[in-house]
Amino acid sequence: MKKTKIGQEASALTQQQLGNEIREKVQLSSDNYKKICPTEQNEQEFRQLISIVQDTTDDNEAKSKLINSISDVGGCVIRIIRTIVMKG
Repeated sequence: MKKTKIGQEASALTQQQLGNEIREKVQLSSDNYKKICPTEQNEQEFRQLISIVQDTTDDNEAKSKLINSISDVGGCVIRIIRTIVMKG
C-alpha cells in the first residue's frame, strides 16, 4: 500500500528523529551517519547492531548475538569500519 503524502512526511520526520537520537547515543557526525546509513534499510541494520551491543552486558553474549545476526548487520559493520576506522 502506497503511503499518502502526509504519511511520507511523517515517516521522513520519524526517521530523522530516530537518526538524531542514534547519532547522539553513538557520537557520530551527521556526515558519517549518512555514509553508514544512506538508506532506510541501512538505518534498520544500524539500529539492530546498536541494539545487540547496547542490550548485552557480556561480551561473549554480544559476540553470539552478532554471529547469529551477521547476515542482517554485516553490511553495516563494513560501512562503519570503512567510514570510521579507515576514514574512507
